[in-house]
Amino acid sequence: MEWRKYSECCHKNALDLSATFCADCGASFLRCLAYAECFSLVEPLTPCRVCVAPELYIDKNAVTNTSVGHQLTIPLVLRNTSSIERPIWATRAMMRRGSDDFRPLDLPWERVGAGDERAFFVETGALEAGGTGVIEIEMAFGTRYKGYEEQYLYGGAIRFSSDTPSDSQIVQNIDLSGAQFGTGGMVHVPTRMDSPASAGSAASTDRVRVPFDRYERREVEWGLRGYSATGRLVPRTADFRLIGFPARHAPSTASIGSRGVLVFGRNSRDYDDEQNPDPSDVVLRVTDPRTGKTDREASFAVSRRHFDLMNLNNRLCLFVRSSYGVLVNGKQVTTSTLHDLNDGDIIQPLIGNPEALAIRLAFEARPDGIVETVRIERLQAG
Repeated sequence: MEWRKYSECCHKNALDLSATFCADCGASFLRCLAYAECFSLVEPLTPCRVCVAPELYIDKNAVTNTSVGHQLTIPLVLRNTSSIERPIWATRAMMRRGSDDFRPLDLPWERVGAGDERAFFVETGALEAGGTGVIEIEMAFGTRYKGYEEQYLYGGAIRFSSDTPSDSQIVQNIDLSGAQFGTGGMVHVPTRMDSPASAGSAASTDRVRVPFDRYERREVEWGLRGYSATGRLVPRTADFRLIGFPARHAPSTASIGSRGVLVFGRNSRDYDDEQNPDPSDVVLRVTDPRTGKTDREASFAVSRRHFDLMNLNNRLCLFVRSSYGVLVNGKQVTTSTLHDLNDGDIIQPLIGNPEALAIRLAFEARPDGIVETVRIERLQAG
């Protein structure tokens, strides 16, 4: 699906939930997962700026300078600046000092409400040498809506410094030749003069905001978004090509687009307020492999809404609605389960009759890993 930058008219026209593109400028809509609350349109591969808006600060009274041999404990504050009542959840936090490996950062909290702040601290450990240093912090945040969660990774750097004692000395030569020591002479007395900073610096009087940016590439490495094994990302703008379905059961192309979901089930594609208020995007019915006609009796094993294909965290996901579950690559996925799908996966909707109905997925990706097309092919029965 082609996407272009939104204009002012888009936000007005998107209030019509049945609209998939702007009637004035033609731009395609990608609504936030929680559009019913935030009324925000999102860009491909980016978070909703209303729902996900963390800020990080070094708290006032923090000390970020000490002397060699000592350690710093730096107080930090995380603030959720969402302009509506949208909490975020800190699902993972890591830190490292310098070139050390990342290690878990133990947070005593998880949920951060809109407008709320949560405090925590980081420790440098004993500082072995003088100079400046950096503590890197990476935090994953989830935004949740009706049981679904999107996650994003943000990171920032805290700078600190440590001082070595000054090598400057005052040398005093004291003449003791007139004293009663039995022998006269000079006494050499070197006196070390440490710089004032070696005893620590004054605490900051105000909070200091830390640049806290989204780390898109690290999201894939962490396995938060996309497919870490291949580096691929499935954006909501990806096109779906449906192959092997009867023309009346599926369009030739489709898009998750503004709703973020494709519905597969026995229901027809035609909306009817009384008879079919929840139509399918793709109709699943068992057909006779010899004649191509629908096997009505066998098709009743397909639920009216059997499963959904969703785009969450730039992965294609299966959400099972059938009470009997479905098979993915021969393994059962139970009802109300969200399951990540991969290139080459085969979905068999009917547990009791798996050969009657099967669907194979294939991803077509650009060299940079962005999946532009997902092929959904209905396989021949038998």
